[in-house]
Amino acid sequence: MEMSGRSATKTMDTNHEFACRELCDNVIATLPRELRDMIYEYILSSVVRDVAALPTSEPTSSKSGPRYWQAEKVGDATSKEILEVWYRLVRFHFGQDLGYLERFLSSQPAPLDTTRQLLVTKISIAFDLRDVGTHMQPSGGGVVRDSASRTRMLERLEHLFLLKEGASIHVYVIVPHNYTILARTPDRLLHLELLFQLRTGASILILLEYLDTSAMPDDGQDALLLEGTAPMIECLCRLRKAGYVVGASVAGFGDYRGLVDEFQYRLEEMDTLEQETNCMPVNVTDTSIQIAVMTTINVVSSGNWRIEAERTLNSIAGLSEAFHDKAAKLDKMKKANPKAKLIQEKQASRKAGGELRLARTSFTDQVEAQAKAICRPFCEAVHDRLPQELRDIIARHLLTESSITFLSSKDGKISVVNGLSTLRHAFEEDYTGIGLHMDIISELITQDARFDFRARHELLGRVFKHYAADERGGLDLACKMRRLSLVLTEHHLEDREAVHARLEELCKLSKGAKIFIIIETGHGTKAQTLRQVRRVLRVFFELLKRLHKLGLHIHVVVNPAYSASQVRNDSGDTFSVMHEGPWRYVITPENASFTVEGFERRLRYLSGTYGQHWDSRFPPRDG
Repeated sequence: MEMSGRSATKTMDTNHEFACRELCDNVIATLPRELRDMIYEYILSSVVRDVAALPTSEPTSSKSGPRYWQAEKVGDATSKEILEVWYRLVRFHFGQDLGYLERFLSSQPAPLDTTRQLLVTKISIAFDLRDVGTHMQPSGGGVVRDSASRTRMLERLEHLFLLKEGASIHVYVIVPHNYTILARTPDRLLHLELLFQLRTGASILILLEYLDTSAMPDDGQDALLLEGTAPMIECLCRLRKAGYVVGASVAGFGDYRGLVDEFQYRLEEMDTLEQETNCMPVNVTDTSIQIAVMTTINVVSSGNWRIEAERTLNSIAGLSEAFHDKAAKLDKMKKANPKAKLIQEKQASRKAGGELRLARTSFTDQVEAQAKAICRPFCEAVHDRLPQELRDIIARHLLTESSITFLSSKDGKISVVNGLSTLRHAFEEDYTGIGLHMDIISELITQDARFDFRARHELLGRVFKHYAADERGGLDLACKMRRLSLVLTEHHLEDREAVHARLEELCKLSKGAKIFIIIETGHGTKAQTLRQVRRVLRVFFELLKRLHKLGLHIHVVVNPAYSASQVRNDSGDTFSVMHEGPWRYVITPENASFTVEGFERRLRYLSGTYGQHWDSRFPPRDG
């Protein structure tokens, strides 16, 4: 029985390996490399991490390694592709041991047939300013110059050019806590010039090492950052101008292992600086001057953003408390003396309320600006690097509704909402960039989506002109869309000339397109409803006739059902989205005589068939 069980287990393992290899071979044969790489990235997501640049840290294709890169399980081709993706995703940490850099990059890992320098895309190195340049003797003696260390560092940095173009290089420069004392003379900063030997585009993190930062508040760390970077700011500015990404962070003494890529502060574009080599005097000691200079060079990052957001939230909390105190005090005084005017108290309460609203608006603007700064570069990278087929998959995933509503944002820009979807930012150019937004519009056209303008008739011409711009590929949206809806009410008759002029844009639609004219009458009686529909039709029926002659399909829908969207429009209000149908009252040239009287007779007939439920907006249930 024991041998029989072992035999069965072996047979199952063999069948399992055969099934796995067959599946992997089919994936190789049928899917393009881009899709296969996406699959590999998903598989590796749980194991990809920053690793030490040692052979023992690398995966193996032997039976002791994970199954998904064992050639025996997935086949030679799949195993090699997974390993290639792993090398691309992982960041290799060399620490301060740069002597191994050249040998690691120029050697060939098994079972791949190429060297690591063509595979690795992320690398990090570190050096301590105490190990190069000038430093103090431990016994308290004088300054010692170590030219040998500097020469070795220069030679080893040259090995980074073995990496292929576009590789990400992170350099951690460890600055000791007493460095600012040693660096008051310019000649002791010369060892930072080593950084100019890096390939342009490398990320350089100045890690300021202090004795204890565990209990230090954010403001305290800000002060340390300003103090620590002041002596070297001139060199950092030149590095940034030379194309390097430069940032600074604070860490506890010796706590620089396991570093992350996020900086507390990042030096951004410095085009506004008047002098290339005069970002900040070396002997700056006044904190207010340092802050002013750091502001001038536009120091921003996710860390800085969090600090500013926390300050704004604290300010809002204080203003809210002050406003409620003043409101409570005013209410108490009113009850004590109902006839008192309390002018000063009312003014103080209104002022406190205004300051609170302003602070909340400021915070909202901060959040939106940060979101755009993060989302847009990512979306633009997706558009630039992924093939059209993959971008179409992303667009289909984002689009969950069969209609799209056009809005005009508070700054006058055109924005869209996908039906009842709450993903507003996913469809706005400011967040996604033009490329991904146009992918979404193209997918909507492919899906025969309904483009809803509601009662915003002025948006017709603006939207068509917006998408016809060269930067959006000159899209003739009017010719491409196959379904369009808009709302007309008795209120529009008061400005009928302007409405007529705006609705002329409908003539640009292509033959065969469907136009849904939604006539809203409110909740009046049956006679009032019929009268309002008649008045609207009489004013706009000549336009409907012209559209019909152009080959457009006219559908007049009276009082359809709606659902409330959770997205707010430019006025801060939510709006409603018309159901896809079927609708209770639909009148077309096919089911009624194409005249005002014919459409009215059809409406009377339909309302009569529904009896006492004539005013329901939902179609009757079958049966």
